[in-house]
Amino acid sequence: MSDLISIIVPIYKVEDYLRKCVDSLIRQTYTNIEILLVDDGSPDNCPAICNECAKADDRIKVIHKPNGGLSDARNAGIEVAKGEYFLFVDSDDYININMVNTLYEAVKKNSADVAICRYQSVKDDEDINIESIEDYSDSFVLTDDEYFENPVYSSDRRTEFIVAWNKLYARKLFDNVRYPKGKVHEDEFTTYKLLYASAKTVYVPHVLYYYVQRGDSIMSAGIAKKRLLVLDAISERLSFYESRNEMRYWLKDFESFRKSYLRYLGAVKDSPNLKIEDFDKYKKIYRQNVKKYLKSADCSVAERFKVQLSGLFPYHYAQFLRNTH
Repeated sequence: MSDLISIIVPIYKVEDYLRKCVDSLIRQTYTNIEILLVDDGSPDNCPAICNECAKADDRIKVIHKPNGGLSDARNAGIEVAKGEYFLFVDSDDYININMVNTLYEAVKKNSADVAICRYQSVKDDEDINIESIEDYSDSFVLTDDEYFENPVYSSDRRTEFIVAWNKLYARKLFDNVRYPKGKVHEDEFTTYKLLYASAKTVYVPHVLYYYVQRGDSIMSAGIAKKRLLVLDAISERLSFYESRNEMRYWLKDFESFRKSYLRYLGAVKDSPNLKIEDFDKYKKIYRQNVKKYLKSADCSVAERFKVQLSGLFPYHYAQFLRNTH
């Protein structure tokens, strides 16, 4: 007998997109699913749409709750989910009708805890054929080297391994993990823990998830102070890997912190929402980790000099980088 799979959909102010999202879920070729529509106190017509959808398909369950943000909505779904596997879908996106079946077959065939697929960014008025069928037999298991040394930290693939929504997860991975309430970049705080705990992760190199680019979305907004929370997330990852003596992974995340920190710091002059004082905490964190990096990294004299210089004079170094690129 096939396993029950819980599809968790956090919902807030997406009345123009919600029906298309739900339609892609109820049409899944894998039918042993429960669809948890988590109405996060949406002030528009979303609550009514959720209730209508539930009347039309008994696999749909609706959770109405006060607004608490994306993480809180996902967590609410996790608490009531009955499936052996979880899939997260954002309510303004939609998925291929074969996504659940493909990822499920991938985890079962490989005895994996997580299956990851590719995604495609689409415009909100773009017409995508969600019934397209490809040969998905070329999925492969990611070793530590393939995961940490290749796709996660490469600029063109990194998002696939950070976001919550293009993955099928074994339920057990969430025994001690929840999304951080009230934080932007919530996936940055969470996904790495799930992948680290996964005994085996399988990758399906095909597009099965369609990410809708909305002009009013959080991630399309300009640089705001809350966007700096990505630095908090990477700082947590640094502590996580250091506590487990995973210095190879720590060194990679230090590079991520360094690049993000200097990029945001370099944008201070052109960002009315940012002030140099907003970086005081991160300057301290950066300098502390620069010392650890210089002790641990096997790098050239020139690279060591650059890192040391950026630690001593981060603002001026960031402005220099911005002016020379």
